[in-house]
Parts: sequence; structure tokens; C-alpha cells
Amino acid sequence: MPPRIALVDPSLFTLPYDAALAGGLLGQGADVSLWGRPLRPGEVLQVPGLWFEPRFFVREERLAGTPRRLAKALGSLGAWRGVQPALKAWRPDRIHLQWLTAPLLDRGRIQALRRIAPVVVTVHDAQPFQGTAPALQRAGWFPSLQAADLLLVHHASTEATLRAAGVDRPIARVQHGPLAARRVAAVEPRLLVQFGAVKPYKGHDVLLRALVHLPDHRLLVAGPPGEGAERLPALASELGIADRVTFRMEFVPEPEVDALLSRADAFVLPYRRADASGVLWRVAELGRPVVASAVGGLAEDLDHGVTGALVPPEDPEALARALAARDPAWGVALAQEAERRPWSGIAEAHLEAYERLP
Repeated sequence: MPPRIALVDPSLFTLPYDAALAGGLLGQGADVSLWGRPLRPGEVLQVPGLWFEPRFFVREERLAGTPRRLAKALGSLGAWRGVQPALKAWRPDRIHLQWLTAPLLDRGRIQALRRIAPVVVTVHDAQPFQGTAPALQRAGWFPSLQAADLLLVHHASTEATLRAAGVDRPIARVQHGPLAARRVAAVEPRLLVQFGAVKPYKGHDVLLRALVHLPDHRLLVAGPPGEGAERLPALASELGIADRVTFRMEFVPEPEVDALLSRADAFVLPYRRADASGVLWRVAELGRPVVASAVGGLAEDLDHGVTGALVPPEDPEALARALAARDPAWGVALAQEAERRPWSGIAEAHLEAYERLP
């Protein structure tokens, strides 16, 4: 019998990753279900053979803006009540959580799920929301991870953080794979793109200050706004670069993402901290140079001077120098590295990790 794997990402926080992993597991002969919230307008989930269960936050998703965020915070307390018996009825061999929804409570949830099947958790970030989560979420984070049967990480730095925090559960390392961007638009010379949710740890302000030293470059910032995002246009005006910066601070519908990314002459990830970066592996196959901060998983994934450039975080001058000196060959090499990370192999590594469990 093929193994039955229940992938659980309540908020579909990493939907492209979920879809790619599910497709890889299905290709390896597994029976896979994905448990999350209902799809939103502009989101796409096209994985032949995947059983999709949109059971989380069904009522809350009908709201918008702040009301939805508040309702989801409260709704997470009860969302599992209906999911747990449905999961039990599906009879998975492994339950694989991609993200924790309420770390203060998730320890108990994981313990309950273990009565159904062994529980695996992928730790995409060693600290919830890169250390910016509320205190109550941080308080429950490591105890919840400690309750799992197996943890999966993408990088040695993430494992080191977990061990330093006292987490002693079995840990397996699996690669992050490419997320299938396609070239569907012409490159716009000297257009820099920073894509993804606009959050303080991603260093958008650092990039704006770097752009001052690149007078012949333009910048496109695209992604849903987070805390502090509203201050960035004012900073661009203060720096005298507003005419060279386009802000599209909103969710970009999936059908538009490829066209947006294809325009980039280079991608920039000036993060202050990072574990894994889905954005890096979303753009890798496009073959464009990437310049990133030398932090966490970015420093492990990029080979400086070969598949990209790494610069010290929070150093606008160093960032500007690296962007000015970027080499198109970096993008070619990064695309080749992405080809060496097929999801078939990543899925096989997951199945091998699953088999370690009773």
C-alpha cells in the first residue's frame, strides 16, 4: 500500500511550497492530502491527484482586512475541533505540519494528533515570524516543536538554533526546491525587484538607501504589506528616489506573478535575518542575478560569486556595490543549481525521513 501523507498548512502560508511538495510525493507513489483554509481569489492549486481539504478558517476567510485577522486569531482556538476527527477518518500514515497556528496551544494539538499517526513538523523558520511574533506565540514555540516525532529543516543554521534552544527531537535536513517561475515577459534593464510580503526583517529600507547609490536603476517592491510598510513610500521621497521606485504593496494574484518576476534584471533579498527563502527558490529558475544578505539559510543556499552575491546585512553601500557589479553568470549558475533540486528527489528524501518513524 502507498503511504498516506496528510500535509497540514492551516493558513496555507506557503501554498506554492505545499503544492510542489505534494506533487513530488504523489510522483513517488504516495497518497497525499492537503489540509488548509479555502483558496482566496488569485490563488491557484493545480496538483493532479491531490486531495484538498479546505477545513480551516472557513467562516473567517469570508471577512477582510483586520476583522479577518482578529477572527482567525480567535478561530484558531476551535478550528482543530472539526479537523482532527476528519484527519482520523482519512487514516494517514504520517501527519506533516508545515506551520503551527497557535504555538501556545499546538503542543497539546500535536500530542492529540500523535494518537492518529506520527507527527512531522517542517521548521521553515527557527523562530516564529523571524522573531517578531507576540510573546505568547514565542512562549509556546519550542515546547510545541518538542512534542513532534520528527522535525525537518532546510539548513544547518536552523538546526543549530533549535538545538541551542534545547530542542532534542530527531531532526532531518531536506532541501528547498524551486517553485516553478516561468519567463513570460521581457527583461527590463536595471530593474531591481524585491518580491514577497513587506515586513521589517526583509530590509526594504536598506534597499531604498542602497538605491541612492545606483542612480541609473529602478526598483519594484511587490507583495502584501506588513508592519511598517506604510512608511516606505515616505522614506523613498525623503531619499529623493521616489520617481525610481514602484510600490505594489498588495497580494499579487498567481497568474500575474510570472509576468512580474520576468521583468527583473536582478533580484534583491536584503534581509536582516532569514532561515529558508521561498522567494529565492521562486526566482531561481529565471536565471537572473540575486544579491542577498549573508544571513541564515541565504548564506547556505547562495555560493558567493558563483550563484549570487552575499553582503553584510543592513549595509546599503555594500549592497549597492554588489548590485552594481552583478554578473549575469550568477543567474545562470543559480538556475543550474535549481535544476539539481528536482522535487522528485526532495520528495524521496521526505519519504525516507518518514520511514524513520514507527
